[in-house]
Amino acid sequence: MCIRDSRFVVLGSYGALWAGAPMVGVGAVMLAVGVATQAETAREVTAANPVGLGLEDCVLEPIGPDSRRYLLFSLNELLLYNLPLVVFTLVDAKSELLYVGVWTRLFQLIVLPMRMLVDARVNRQTASWFRGDIALLRRELAQSLGMASAAMVAALMMLGLVAAPLLDWLGLPVLNRDAWLVAGLAMWGVGNVVQHVYGSFTLSYGAGFSAAVKVSWRAAAAVGVAFLVARSAGLGVGASLTAMGGAYLFSAFAYRAHVQRLLARHREAAQ
Repeated sequence: MCIRDSRFVVLGSYGALWAGAPMVGVGAVMLAVGVATQAETAREVTAANPVGLGLEDCVLEPIGPDSRRYLLFSLNELLLYNLPLVVFTLVDAKSELLYVGVWTRLFQLIVLPMRMLVDARVNRQTASWFRGDIALLRRELAQSLGMASAAMVAALMMLGLVAAPLLDWLGLPVLNRDAWLVAGLAMWGVGNVVQHVYGSFTLSYGAGFSAAVKVSWRAAAAVGVAFLVARSAGLGVGASLTAMGGAYLFSAFAYRAHVQRLLARHREAAQ
């Protein structure tokens, strides 16, 4: 299933919900489509072969294992960011689904500028790595972290100004009265700064897929446990998302730790 087809399925699913189809069935279909799309992408990458190259004469890492690792990483990320949505869909919790749906859109709104800035500098970082210029790479990562942090602070400040009128306009003033709304968004936003700066480099320097899978597994498990504990303790949706954000922020530093170890090993090898 190609990405274009999956988008049509998503649009059709929203139409089915509007027509009154059960949320559990529609949610299961959308989840299956997401998994199928990632699996098909991995299969196509694995089946691809360089053209005009004699593989027996080249020293190339096999792309099959990394394709499978990237598939697992993608599935972990899908679960990590959508766990509450999946759970509330399965139990048909309409008010919780509404909260998570709006919360997710607000989260995407505040992280998008930061991600654009970070993604624009990834090529500079990987180029520094392949040239062996580790000092420049450290500066590039530090600059990306600084720019991403500034963008996140600005986005959160802007959110504080527009959240109330925006939620009133959407007819959801009850969400605006939840003290955990902005707290949860801030926790996830800061975690996404660390995760995106160091995680993007981990997936780009050519040998970080194994580390990315391990970190993503741990992050998904930590976020899942935080969600289950928060809901078992009777916390509301906003407080549960904030607890998940704390686990997410803590797990994001594993990407930074991996990159720091990588750079330290390179420095020791150069001495």
